[in-house]
Amino acid sequence: MTLISKLKDYIIQEQIISVKDKDKISISLMISDAPRRADVLSRRYIISIDHKRILSVKFLPKSWRFLPQDIMKTRSLYSGFHSFKVPKLLGYFLSTEGYFFIEEYIHPAISMAMLIEKGDINSQQAKEIIRDILAEIWKNADPADREFIIEEKTNYYNYLKILIGECYLYNIVIEYLEKLIDDNSMSLKRVWSPGDIIDRNILLSDGHWYLVDFEYCHQTLFLFKEAYRSIHYSKWARNLRIHDFSPWLGKFPNEAAELLSLAWENYLYSEVLDRQAIQRFQTKSRRLSWNILCPQLTENIMQLETSLKEKEYELNMLQKELNNIKAGIGWGLIKKYGQIKDQIIPANTIRRDIFAMIFNKVKVCIDK
Repeated sequence: MTLISKLKDYIIQEQIISVKDKDKISISLMISDAPRRADVLSRRYIISIDHKRILSVKFLPKSWRFLPQDIMKTRSLYSGFHSFKVPKLLGYFLSTEGYFFIEEYIHPAISMAMLIEKGDINSQQAKEIIRDILAEIWKNADPADREFIIEEKTNYYNYLKILIGECYLYNIVIEYLEKLIDDNSMSLKRVWSPGDIIDRNILLSDGHWYLVDFEYCHQTLFLFKEAYRSIHYSKWARNLRIHDFSPWLGKFPNEAAELLSLAWENYLYSEVLDRQAIQRFQTKSRRLSWNILCPQLTENIMQLETSLKEKEYELNMLQKELNNIKAGIGWGLIKKYGQIKDQIIPANTIRRDIFAMIFNKVKVCIDK
């Protein structure tokens, strides 16, 4: 039996749709453009009656990294909030392949991303809406106990190891974050997070804002990483800071919040994307992490990379000239009488000099 057949049987059996409408049901699959691995490929189905959309269904495979009970808990908690609504959950069941979440289809609805694109709301309004959503989630969270703080620090230190690598810089960053998190523990809570608060997942319908897409639900010490998603993925938020969305962070440094958020993003995508997409994302993430840790260093590295390319080009041209000379008739005579030595500068000599310069600049940046 296919997933669609199981889904159809369930909604009839549970009387989510009446038997008399059984022959009017159509189920369509919404295709995501994210290049995910096959073993963690989630799916969204839209159920219609006489071509009118009435239900939205999320399917998560059994190998999904986030727990279904956490998704249920988060949805239940959020359903009592005032700054936004959550689509009503009408059914949930487990099959041999994975989990189905059946909810009402919000109609009519338009995403915040589309409203911004059309000019119906501006970046300031969008920032305030997301800030209010995050503020209510944070307000209703519980204080973080010592065990959870230790657990989260351990998790994020591992995420940072993936991002930065196990090196001298990593040890310095961890030492800094260890003290910072402990000193600001009163500004952090044990929060139920949906994992994907971003403009495309915030819908406006009949004057109410709806938050949708709960496949990444989990508990976290760092709710501010939800704010970073908007900054990282939305053009309208590129010039904003995490504190603009999360004023309750107080004195927690924005750069540290960005670095922790980026570490989470890097880890999250390593869990769901295919190999090629992961490599592209990690390359971008590492550049961003360098920019956060030492902005002036990023510019220096780019200049040094340009210098390295120029030196390699010069070396290649010299090598070509030498090859042309060696191909000439007189080369054998010249070499025989020892007037010119057959010696080529190794390419790795230039590379070694360039990388030594990079290392020295990194060390100066870290010492500061």
